Amino acid sequence: MSLILGISCFYHDSAAALIKDDEIIYASQEERFSRKKHDASFPDKSIKYILSKYKLKFSDCFVVGFSQGGMMTFELGNYSEEQLGGLAILSGRIMTNEPPTNLKFLKTPLFISHGDNDDVLNIDNFYSSCNYLKENNFHFEKHLLEGDSHTISPKAINLLQKFKKKNL
Repeated sequence: MSLILGISCFYHDSAAALIKDDEIIYASQEERFSRKKHDASFPDKSIKYILSKYKLKFSDCFVVGFSQGGMMTFELGNYSEEQLGGLAILSGRIMTNEPPTNLKFLKTPLFISHGDNDDVLNIDNFYSSCNYLKENNFHFEKHLLEGDSHTISPKAINLLQKFKKKNL
């Protein structure tokens, strides 16, 4: 069984979704719980509801984020009190230079990929993110994807699927 926790936030209508074996089994917008129309905050109430409803822990979930979503998934792993099942940053970056606050996060299998033709987030972001992960002793796998732009390419998906099988 494969579980993915999807998160969208900090724009408008933040939300969380649970995907089981490639099928969306639950999704909700944060406004349902906060009662704030178009709530853009981090969807912590939606996430807590999903985990409670399906009797899950963060360690059961593989969290994936693209671009700014990758930045947010990293922050979720860093500030959570639990260890995630796995985490992927696709065409994103790590914004902090501070040591991790959640030491369990260091054991979380982490995947990071970036296209060498990304015109949205400069390739230097990938290198600095990888340096941060290495300096802080994270368990991670990195992929610089030749010819990829700011996208989730079939190459990235294939590598991520192999990573999930190997680590989960």
